[in-house]
Parts: sequence; C-alpha cells; structure tokens
Amino acid sequence: MTERKLYGATFGPYTYLDDDVILDPDGDFASLLEHASVSDGGHLCAFLDLLDTNHSHHLNLYWNEDDSANRTLAFLVDGGDRVLTFSGNLTVESASIINQDVTTDEAPTFGGLTRVGGASNYLAVSAGGLMTFVGASGLLYGGCYGDHIGWSVAASQNVWYNIVDASIVDGELRGVTHDGNGKLTVTEPGMWMIQYNITLESNVANEHLDAGIEINDSGSADAKGISHIEIKFANQEEHLSGIAILDLADNATIEIAVRTTDTDPGPTISVQDVHVTAVLIGGT
Repeated sequence: MTERKLYGATFGPYTYLDDDVILDPDGDFASLLEHASVSDGGHLCAFLDLLDTNHSHHLNLYWNEDDSANRTLAFLVDGGDRVLTFSGNLTVESASIINQDVTTDEAPTFGGLTRVGGASNYLAVSAGGLMTFVGASGLLYGGCYGDHIGWSVAASQNVWYNIVDASIVDGELRGVTHDGNGKLTVTEPGMWMIQYNITLESNVANEHLDAGIEINDSGSADAKGISHIEIKFANQEEHLSGIAILDLADNATIEIAVRTTDTDPGPTISVQDVHVTAVLIGGT
C-alpha cells in the first residue's frame, strides 16, 4: 500500500492509497472493480501499471526514450477482440504489416518479394520473377579436376576402382570440401546433382568399360550414374561422362570410379582427365 497523488487540469493534488477501491457515487464506472484511479479524460503519467489476473503483480508500461516532441500511439482492433502474445522482443520498422504466420514452422508467402538475405549477400527477385544471386549468396556446390594425371590400374572383372590421384586439384568450392586426391565431401544433406567427365583408355582392344559415382567408399558405383563404353582399339583415348541426382546425407563423400565388365585377362585402365561437379538442388 502506497500513497499516490492525483492531479487534474487545474486542481490537485488529491491523495489516495493505491489499494483503495474506486468510490463511484455517480455510477459512471459501476462495472469496474479495479483499485487506484479512473477517469473519462486523459491521464498524464510517467508509467502505467497493469495488474495481472489476481492482482498479485503488475506490468509496468512506459515510454522508453527521451523524445523531442509529443507523439501518438493508436491501437486499431478492427471490430473484434484481439490478443498480443510475445515470447521475445519485437522490432517493427517503417510501415510494416504482418498478415500471416511467419514463424519457422509455417510456410508464409510474400507478394512483391524483392530480396532475401543480408545487406550484402542476398537473393534478388525481379518484378517478373527472375532470381539473381548477389554477393556470396547462392546454391552450395563443389568440384575438382585433373588434367593429364596419368592414373592407371590393372583391373579385374566387375571390380570398381576409385580414381585417386594427387594431381587432382580443387575446383570452385562452397559447402563442399576436396581432399586433394579426387574425393569430394558435402557439408549439407539433400538432393545433389553430380556430373563427371573422364578421358580413359585400355591396353586391350574391344574392352567394355564402365564409369560411375561412388558414395561413401561403398565399393561400387550408384546405378543411377553409371555410363558405359566399348574401347575399339587398344591404347585409344575415349571420352565417358555421366550425371545423376543422388540423395546424400551430411558429410557424404563422392568419388568417380571405373571398372571392366569383360572376362578376359584384366586390362590396364588408364585415366588422363577427370572432372567432377556436385550442386545441391533440393532438400532430402
């Protein structure tokens, strides 16, 4: 219980105890059972205390700045009862309007969207719906390549051999790492589009060779990315390429592998060039 002072336009102060029930002989506020003061005019005060549902605690509302002029804060409830719920701080800039649930567990839509991201790195969307990556924004991707690497292996039938060579160097990398020997590692799960190109040869004519994408040192290539060629002439360079969309887990590894499918005495398979690229194009 604290003694308070109440001032009117040209009168006051009147003192009252802040746990006193309102005395209302005219019945203007008969439906109010609150304590302290009530007015059908305006109150000028440094802060406003709102009581909780059982009057055991109060919420202190005040203007938290030293402004240079009088201001107006108006509430519009648009003809209905409303509830504001805060579980964190809220900052509203300029003429902002929120007309849908924009929390992380919802899927809001935005009309006239022009930019998503930070001040320097963002996705820009034109009025016609064209998207442009600005700064360091964009999809995750990575690659590596080796030219004239001279890798070779004495192959046995249907055994996959990973192309591993220290001459294979980094390509462009974002969200992908390269071990310096031809193995890529993705840092995010999802649907990755993987493309490879190799130049290879066999020392045996009419040899049937496969190339493919091996994931996580599995010992075999994924069937979705296997390409096939028949080497017509011994020691004749041929080109082989493939592409596949694979669902990869976080930290999955990618390597290019080759094999022979023939039963004759194992040939020597040589690879002169290898290029591999991976791009994240969707969620898992």
